[in-house]
Amino acid sequence: MTRKQRVLSLLIIAFPFLAFAVSLFIGSWHIPPRDIVKALLSPIFPSLKTGFADAEGYIATVFSVRLPRLILAMMVGSSLSVSGTALQALFKNPLVNESILGSRPERPSALRSPSSSSAQRSRPKSRRSSSPWPPCSSSWPSPGNRIRPSFPSS
Repeated sequence: MTRKQRVLSLLIIAFPFLAFAVSLFIGSWHIPPRDIVKALLSPIFPSLKTGFADAEGYIATVFSVRLPRLILAMMVGSSLSVSGTALQALFKNPLVNESILGSRPERPSALRSPSSSSAQRSRPKSRRSSSPWPPCSSSWPSPGNRIRPSFPSS
């Protein structure tokens, strides 16, 4: 792994935690960062509940508004990324390979996930197309076989 890859991996891992911490301090009601940390630690250390002004209001705001908002935002973001990856794999997007979802071509088909192997089983073996759609029939008009409109004669 090169240095650039290590730095990028570290940023990808650290950014959600940094965004979580910064978002915890942002709100319509300003709470000093020191008091937010005290409010977060107050269930573990009850002596911290009395160490700052408006302790009950800060604790209620942190635990009933800000923390649930952040947890919900993280859950929604992660579910959107997982569903986007699954949809790209389903529609055979070339930007997504099978190893992202944990299914590799060298594994036996019984160990693959049902979503990745069901499309392969339903396709006929003789067709070597990457498209999940069946081949087009000859009923479509071609340049030499145009459909002539018929107008009623008056």
